[in-house]
Amino acid sequence: MKSELQKTNFGLISKNWKLIPFEEIMLNLQNGLYKSKEFVGKGTKIVKMGNQYGHPRIYEQEGMDRYDLSNDELKKHQLEFDDLLFSRRSLIFDGAGECSIVKEKHIPLVIESSIIRVILNKDIAVPDFYFYFFQSHLGKQLIRSINQGTSISGITGSDLKKIQVPLPSILEQKSIINSFLKIDDLLENIQNQNHILEQTTQAIFKSWFVDFDGVTEFEDSELGKIPQGWSVKKIGDVIELLYGKSLTKENRVHGNIPVYGSSGIVGFHNQSLSTKKGIIVGRKGNVGSVYLSSNSFYAIDTAYYVKTELSLHYVYRNFQNQNFINSDSSVPGLSRDQAYSLPILIPKNVILEKFENISSKIQIILEKNKNLILTLTKTRDTLLPKLMSGEIRV
Repeated sequence: MKSELQKTNFGLISKNWKLIPFEEIMLNLQNGLYKSKEFVGKGTKIVKMGNQYGHPRIYEQEGMDRYDLSNDELKKHQLEFDDLLFSRRSLIFDGAGECSIVKEKHIPLVIESSIIRVILNKDIAVPDFYFYFFQSHLGKQLIRSINQGTSISGITGSDLKKIQVPLPSILEQKSIINSFLKIDDLLENIQNQNHILEQTTQAIFKSWFVDFDGVTEFEDSELGKIPQGWSVKKIGDVIELLYGKSLTKENRVHGNIPVYGSSGIVGFHNQSLSTKKGIIVGRKGNVGSVYLSSNSFYAIDTAYYVKTELSLHYVYRNFQNQNFINSDSSVPGLSRDQAYSLPILIPKNVILEKFENISSKIQIILEKNKNLILTLTKTRDTLLPKLMSGEIRV
């Protein structure tokens, strides 16, 4: 059901919604902790700005830094479930004011000094509603209005308090977010499943081709002890690295063929450079990066793509562990001659075929999940501006 809209300085919202200063629904606003180097490395895990980007719903993450805190510091600064976090400064204009929400219930977390913590009054404000509001173009426009963009973009807590935010009824807030919560919960489940599948393939590769689990007979090689009957060759003897071709954004035609550069997929095109699945290796920029395309693709001139008779999944995993950086070169880039000179372990064909079979089946599930993620994300992004403005009522 559509509703009448009112004009605000950040866009159109429902006429039935009040506009109030953000501080009226806050219980507290707090800057993060600064600790000197001697207190970093152990203790309580820290949410940094890098943990926010790509992870708008904050949980405990692998590789988080830690602060050594006193009991009083932890009591004062420990994050609570449903706290909103806003990045305070950024080298990128739109990076300042990036909003995330804490969803960790079990592991103590604190925030670094470049993040602002906002605790809302849950009697009148649903934290998830305001999280999604600040994910929408309306919320981002509001943040832009207080972004003090100079050489480093930034927002202040005092300015954040004063921005005018919409206040639907608590029942309407809950109704609106139900749609998003279901989608995001499903997205997280699928992403977690993909993470487990990826780890499973990596574990199999390590067990079979690094640790040689179950092997009892070995022989010497330039790589050390390897299973008997296996061999070591130069990459150039069994793999060809083909140059990608220039394809600027202006010359791309709308299509569904992924275009790969050294940083991964950089766009789409209507024609392919390779008509079958393959491996892409970064040549310039992100040197030595490795990507696997399960379908036809186009590689641009910052990358190579692979031609080989070996198991594609074996080469992909092997390349992830190769040192392609040429330390002797003054110009960053991956030399084909340098890559060709590196050794590669060649297992028996029966082992390679078995690994390819297992990995291919896992990859099919991964690709299906990735397509579902794209569909769900598109649905979410289509609904977000309409529901967060009150244009469509639920």
